[in-house]
Amino acid sequence: MGDPFSGKLRFVEGWPALLIGKTLVIADVHIGIEKELWKEGIYASGISDKTIEKFRELLEVTKPRKIIVNGDLKHNIPVFTKKEEEKVREFVEVGETYGRVVVVKGNHDGDLEKIIDNVVGTVTREGGFYITHGHVRLSHRPVIIGHVHPAYPIDLHFKKEPVKVWLVNENVVVLPAFSPFIVGNDIANPENWLGPIARREERFHVFTLNGFYIGEVKKFKN
Repeated sequence: MGDPFSGKLRFVEGWPALLIGKTLVIADVHIGIEKELWKEGIYASGISDKTIEKFRELLEVTKPRKIIVNGDLKHNIPVFTKKEEEKVREFVEVGETYGRVVVVKGNHDGDLEKIIDNVVGTVTREGGFYITHGHVRLSHRPVIIGHVHPAYPIDLHFKKEPVKVWLVNENVVVLPAFSPFIVGNDIANPENWLGPIARREERFHVFTLNGFYIGEVKKFKN
């Protein structure tokens, strides 16, 4: 994968995650998303458990000393269930078997402080990067955001299917959603560029999780 940041960060091959030294950064976990799916008539149990299991696998691969969740650790707002609360705590406890866990607040993280003590506000810094979820304005660069859930349609099995992608330019890195049950928003459609940071940047290089370079995407300026 291309590296506009001269080795200051590393994308974890095959995963929607990156490393800054020994610090693991992910975004958009969406623990508790089952409740919203149930409201829509989609009965999918165990999603949060499977998400936590994928997190365990990632920790085994990366062995970090610190974990930053860049927003939307939880899903339901304004009210979260007891089960969601339990699974959020379990997720953090799993991370703490490797190192310190901190959570940057995302737009789905209302009242997260009532569940865990690991919340650091809407922005933190690591290795020279500003890390913020992407739903609030931040003028500082370079910055790592989530929130967009970027995906891009590519040819798979004789049809186009969306896959998770990285968006990268000289100022901004956009993390794909960590949740294995969220593929993402097709960034070929300019309406899917969510949040003030992503909308302000005009050009991004697009990479798959395996490092395949798709090309450059140019969108409207907001």
